[in-house]
Amino acid sequence: MKRSAILAVLLLASLGVAPQAGAADAPFGFAWSEAASDLPKPSASDLDGNITELTYRPPHLPAPATETDTVIARVCDKLGLQQVEWESHAYAFAMAISAFLDVYQQGVQRYGEAQQADLTHGLAVWSTQRIRMQTERNDDDSQYRVVVTSDGPQFGACQAEHDKIVGHH
Repeated sequence: MKRSAILAVLLLASLGVAPQAGAADAPFGFAWSEAASDLPKPSASDLDGNITELTYRPPHLPAPATETDTVIARVCDKLGLQQVEWESHAYAFAMAISAFLDVYQQGVQRYGEAQQADLTHGLAVWSTQRIRMQTERNDDDSQYRVVVTSDGPQFGACQAEHDKIVGHH
């Protein structure tokens, strides 16, 4: 599937995370710990506890963002940018799995075999890289998306603080 192969190359190039923990490079040219005010203007933003969620949709997508429906940057009050999530366009299930497999193969070439993988159901985790990818069903229809999430080096601390603020355990 030519379209998925192009998607895989461009996506993994933009989602490049340096192998060392605490690296400064985040996906899409962002930097871990960057303040929300230093990031490009989003399409929308939402504050939930200590996390500001910046949502980028066309025409506000960070470049390069081919085959992208949404990019979400999660910025913690005290720690700055700590998570970036990429969501593909919606596909029928078979097409979503095909796109997932293409992106997965590029991930294997870049990071090695995933520490966890269920390729039949579209799930892979490179825990040492703090990267997860999966297929997710849209809430409102029978379409699926490929979702790749990259966590910053202090995302766990940010999430723990968020849970205290909003009352989750």
